[in-house]
Amino acid sequence: MYVKKSEIPKFLNKTIHLPENCTALRIDVGLAGEAPNAAKWLLETKDRFVIGIEPIDHHWDMLTQFETADTDRPYPDFPFIQLGTDSIEHNRKEIGKISGRFLGIQCAIDDVESLTFQSFYQMDRSMGASGSSSLLKPTSKHPHFVEKKITTPTLPLSRIIDLLDYSEPIEHIKTDCEAHDFSVVKSLNHNLERVCFISSEMSIANKFHHFGAYDHKEFLEFMLDHGFRVIKKRYGIFNVNAGEIHFMNKRLRTHIRSKGLKSTTFGL
Repeated sequence: MYVKKSEIPKFLNKTIHLPENCTALRIDVGLAGEAPNAAKWLLETKDRFVIGIEPIDHHWDMLTQFETADTDRPYPDFPFIQLGTDSIEHNRKEIGKISGRFLGIQCAIDDVESLTFQSFYQMDRSMGASGSSSLLKPTSKHPHFVEKKITTPTLPLSRIIDLLDYSEPIEHIKTDCEAHDFSVVKSLNHNLERVCFISSEMSIANKFHHFGAYDHKEFLEFMLDHGFRVIKKRYGIFNVNAGEIHFMNKRLRTHIRSKGLKSTTFGL
């Protein structure tokens, strides 16, 4: 299921109960139109619940029914979510069931105090360019154009986590938010210490493509100051897939080892 943007205010008055068979939690911020990371996580184990966050309408159309959505993307050659059939597909075949283990929320995430409504720059749809949409205004050097500027409900990530009837460590949070990842991580607030792994987009190109792009050094220093260490880092440049940085929470090393957890993503 997913919570539409019009349902966000009402949703914030509820408690999120994980299914009884789910004992692990991961959060995917920036699903795009296929949610490959959420799909990967759901396939890895049957006791994992995934929360997916994405603001764009037509991405939810793709996630519901890819083949009939208004998109010119080629059929994906990787596992992806299809909410319309409660399934995970690959090569046009069902390879797994979601079975109530996914909650989608149509909003953006920012380091704000509470629910607010912000402008969101939705890029054109050619060859997946909509995946470069952001809360940050694109510069004239961005390789794509703004299809439209929309207004999206925006929440701190801590507000969503605080709704959960779940007190265990959060296995993994992935952010792919086009130069706004640092703000997303900061919005965890008191919940930051509960997260085992955090993986975020880290691209040199972002500082040229978006006004107000986060500073990589500042993000790194923040994470080190809050008890994390870098376990993987790769910079993306203009004509290469976006880079990523993976952090591990040193305070949760014993839990990570006991559960055999790894920082696994399909890519950012």
